[in-house]
Amino acid sequence: MPKVFGFFLLLLFFGVGGCSRVYDESDVDLNDQFSDVNQEIVKSKRKKILKEIAELKDHPWAGEYYLGNGVEFGERLILAPENGFTMTLYDNAHLWVLDFGMAVWDEDRVKLSPVFGPEPEASGLRYYPSEYYLIDWGQRIYLIRTDEIILFCNAINQGTEPRDEYGGDFFIRVDLEKAEMKGKPVIPEEFRAYLLDEPFDAEIIAVSDIREEKRNKFATVVVNKGKKDGLLPGMELLVMDQDEYKEKVELSKVEETQSEGTLCFERSWLSEKNPPPEVGWRLSTCPKEKRSPSPGGPAEQDADRDPSTVEK
Repeated sequence: MPKVFGFFLLLLFFGVGGCSRVYDESDVDLNDQFSDVNQEIVKSKRKKILKEIAELKDHPWAGEYYLGNGVEFGERLILAPENGFTMTLYDNAHLWVLDFGMAVWDEDRVKLSPVFGPEPEASGLRYYPSEYYLIDWGQRIYLIRTDEIILFCNAINQGTEPRDEYGGDFFIRVDLEKAEMKGKPVIPEEFRAYLLDEPFDAEIIAVSDIREEKRNKFATVVVNKGKKDGLLPGMELLVMDQDEYKEKVELSKVEETQSEGTLCFERSWLSEKNPPPEVGWRLSTCPKEKRSPSPGGPAEQDADRDPSTVEK
């Protein structure tokens, strides 16, 4: 039933029905973000943005972007330089974010000026920031939160990007989701070292500080590889030795020959009870099933367009 209701909500919000009066941004209800008036404003603004996108055709960053799983959860960002943006976030049949405002290009990123703004603690779900890197990858175009660019690199190293099915964890322009891929994505230069040409393996050599925080269980681990091997703070290493063990070590401290990180080995909302990590466990930046050559593998950086040259 949640899937049916979620789909029905999207139909209502994105194209069915409407009020007899046409509302504009001067009518905004600042007292209730999710009021009927604001929903009508977003619908009207969305139509204007989509019309502008169609007229612009091959604009560098204007477009409709989506992340999520297509049914229960999703975020949709639609933006263009003149008419700004609309943002919606839903979880099952509940609308968690409804916002709109202006969107501008600033050096190497898109900046949003929302009417209501992100509220990180409001719902416990993902919040949306106001700045996104524009990432070209072959003919695909991503908008990556500036605070998630390392996560995006980790996803590429782990083989979950480029995605091979609908939906994902990062905004991608919906009309280019299945477009041709080549090389590596064009990311800001300061993060390019996070993209690996080959999978990277390591081993746990110490485990300490097993603890519980907010009903989740964590352990601090030390691995036998470090800066000289190419590891960087924020990189993730997957557990390889334990079947069905899907957790990752997130590196926080990287020294010359070893690194330290945190492994969340048991999560409160999952029924599975994982064992704590042990010395000798093997780790890797990429699981075995994802190790076949891919467009994001050991190819040259795609330099078709430097983000700094994008026009406003």
